[in-house]
Amino acid sequence: MRHSRFLLVLSFSYACSPDRTETTAPHFASLHDEVASIAVSPSSATVVVGDVAQLEALVFNKQGISQAERMVRWLSSNSLVASVTSTGLVTAHSAGDAVIAAATMGKKSITGQSHITVIEKQPGRIAFMSDRSGNNEVWVINDDGTGLTQITEDGNDDLHPTWSPNGGKLAWYSFRAGNLDIFTMNSDGTSQTRVTSQPGADAHPSWSPDGGRIAYQSAGVFDHDIYVINVDGSGPLNLSNNPAHDFDPFWSADGTRIVFDAFRSGTQQLWVMNSDGSSPRQLTSIGINRTSAWSPDGTMIAFTSNRDGNEEIYVMNADGANQRRLTFEPGSDDTAWWSPASKQLVFASNRSGQFRLYIMDLDGSNVHQLSTGLGRDFAPSWSRR
Repeated sequence: MRHSRFLLVLSFSYACSPDRTETTAPHFASLHDEVASIAVSPSSATVVVGDVAQLEALVFNKQGISQAERMVRWLSSNSLVASVTSTGLVTAHSAGDAVIAAATMGKKSITGQSHITVIEKQPGRIAFMSDRSGNNEVWVINDDGTGLTQITEDGNDDLHPTWSPNGGKLAWYSFRAGNLDIFTMNSDGTSQTRVTSQPGADAHPSWSPDGGRIAYQSAGVFDHDIYVINVDGSGPLNLSNNPAHDFDPFWSADGTRIVFDAFRSGTQQLWVMNSDGSSPRQLTSIGINRTSAWSPDGTMIAFTSNRDGNEEIYVMNADGANQRRLTFEPGSDDTAWWSPASKQLVFASNRSGQFRLYIMDLDGSNVHQLSTGLGRDFAPSWSRR
């Protein structure tokens, strides 16, 4: 449940004499002052079914001085659409419109209003790779399991799609140009454009938060490094430039850091570096750890680890602390990706015998299968818009 918080702004009256620079203390009107108006903040809001929004009542006397100590009562014109508590907390129940009023108590009631529009929750979109049509192609499915759609159709494998920050485009990698390269396209599969064209295999794209650049892994003669490139294909830059193999970058939500996996300490572990490649630091050390994904709120990283003898989904704080296991199935659980609100994870698992997509809550509970049908489904990416 999302909670939209709106701040209460109080109006104060200050006095200052011509020959003095100091101000007087704020003056609060007494309860005997006559109320002249009530303003409800915000005056209008759109809320998704199941979500809440906090309203605030601003009470003023005839002099325009705030009467913060005044009590108000809250009323809803349609509690089936949106109800309100005695503290102004609105809960959205069904699609429609409602007027939420704040009224003063007493013989002469003064009211202020906020117009609330409640809308149904729109399903999110999850892109993934699947060989259900023969070879690996990019597909999209809604996060409620509806709307399965094939996006690419090519004789070569199209792999590991990832959404742009605004949800308008997808990046993926493919052999279709005779080399493993990064491509982008619109979310409906149109305007497919090759981004990388350098020698070597380029894979695992990750969009920068502003949508202007893509981080990716590139195979040189002796090793893999993390590169960034402008979306138009210009300015490729080696960020990691390390003799060890560096793989699978993922940008932080604020754009300041990139998490990746590397063999720098002898085994495959997760590392983090600044987005300019500086200050690399190891985050994990037990088992094999890879395929990381930074949460949209910036606080956590999900990853795959075999530290307990099987490939499972783990999460940790962004600084590497509090590493904990979420899945406990005998199959392989892999390629986790965060929901837009950082409350759930979608991942691929072969727990049913074939790789399918699953969704679970952040504590590992409420696991349910998302995709069905023929073929293998892998590498999901949840659109943030």
